[in-house]
Amino acid sequence: MLREKLTQYFPALAVVAECENAETALVEVLRLRPDLLFLDIEMSGKNGLWLLDELIGMKGDTFTPPDVIFTTGYTYPEYLLKAIELAAIDYVVKPVSATRLEKAINRFRERAGSASNL
Repeated sequence: MLREKLTQYFPALAVVAECENAETALVEVLRLRPDLLFLDIEMSGKNGLWLLDELIGMKGDTFTPPDVIFTTGYTYPEYLLKAIELAAIDYVVKPVSATRLEKAINRFRERAGSASNL
């Protein structure tokens, strides 16, 4: 459903991959180097918080982690606090409305200083 909303409301945004688990997502992020990553907390195996923590740990001269917007059904304060600690751009609770998604993407634009039409 997220892909459908992104395609419908943000056609300039290119979805380059979808991954079923955090380990596969890690490989794809390193391979594709996206600017923005939409992550769920719950994934099979490791969770989205683990993935973001791993990506941050890999930051160096040749790799900069993508910005992250969490899209999740979890409203637990500890998950939200961890997402904030990891400097996620936003934490959007499902079901994701187009209006809420737009706010999150605008935060990404502001952080990136982007004039793009995402």
